[in-house]
Amino acid sequence: MLADPSWFMSESEFAIHENMYRQNCIQCAFENKDELAPTELEEVRQYAQTHGIRLRGANAFPQFVRYRPQRLPWPLNSEQDEVYLYEALLAAVEVARRVGKEGKDSVGLYPGIMAGQVVPLLTRSGKTFTWGEAVLPEPVEQVYPFPNCSNDLTVARLKKIKKRSAAWYCEVAMFPQPMHEEDDDSAPVFPYFLITVDAGDKIILETDLIVDYQNNAESMLVDLARVMQKNGVPSKICVRDDRTMALLKGFTAQIGISLVYEESLPLLDEVGADAFAKASDIDEELEEFANMLMELPPGATGDYTPQSCGGSYYVWTEMTFSRRSSLRKSVLCLKKVIVSNSADMLCTP
Repeated sequence: MLADPSWFMSESEFAIHENMYRQNCIQCAFENKDELAPTELEEVRQYAQTHGIRLRGANAFPQFVRYRPQRLPWPLNSEQDEVYLYEALLAAVEVARRVGKEGKDSVGLYPGIMAGQVVPLLTRSGKTFTWGEAVLPEPVEQVYPFPNCSNDLTVARLKKIKKRSAAWYCEVAMFPQPMHEEDDDSAPVFPYFLITVDAGDKIILETDLIVDYQNNAESMLVDLARVMQKNGVPSKICVRDDRTMALLKGFTAQIGISLVYEESLPLLDEVGADAFAKASDIDEELEEFANMLMELPPGATGDYTPQSCGGSYYVWTEMTFSRRSSLRKSVLCLKKVIVSNSADMLCTP
């Protein structure tokens, strides 16, 4: 099955979020200085001072970030990535030179979807570039997993449970907050989960987080079966995208309930808006927490017990700091974050 372009181009909070964090690229962004971590800011200022560059005005400070699919954007940590970025910046200077001389229309870059379009191709030779053309490829076809529940006993139990009249609304989505292993220095990962809303009671049902959805989709069905045994089996499940349809098609047939495709499920949009509003609040409190950690002197030890942070989540951490670190590195001290939406949704990374 192909990727569902209408979903990825939709304005739902979850679709926008996933579009952002499914990129695979190296980025040079020019930001205000308060957007940079302390170590980044120090490096930029040292470089500017050494090369006689004056950084003034808005968006004057460069920040170099590596995007990987399903990962939090992270500082560059690969020499090869630095080489790619260096050559890309040289090409950007060449493009700027030509635009300044001949106007932007001469470059051949236009807004909108570029798949299949002819774009400039710059080939570097020493200190100069040769201009040519290339055709951008069409979008990559995506095959979604079509799992079944392999536990026959579980299927038999669900088939015997009396079906509820209310429908459930479901959608596979990328979780708003990233997870990080305590001893892992790589970028935190955004897991997937199955948004499951009881349309009758209008509550969000608890579901687990899955890191590798593409290769572990059946575990999402196993978890959904657990939710059904606890909360009852709906008469039907409504979805609005091909990925979730693929996930549930075999399973719903196994347990004898309907799977319905709906063009619009506004209740899922409400869930998304609420989830990302709460995630934003958590990000602000995590930033305050990380800034507090950065105030600790080198070598200081933080020993924290479970405590409420704003009533919406809890933080457990026990970490020794041998040096000051950036905001992102400080946030790595989080061992466990539990997000609770008035007990309607409880997710435990």
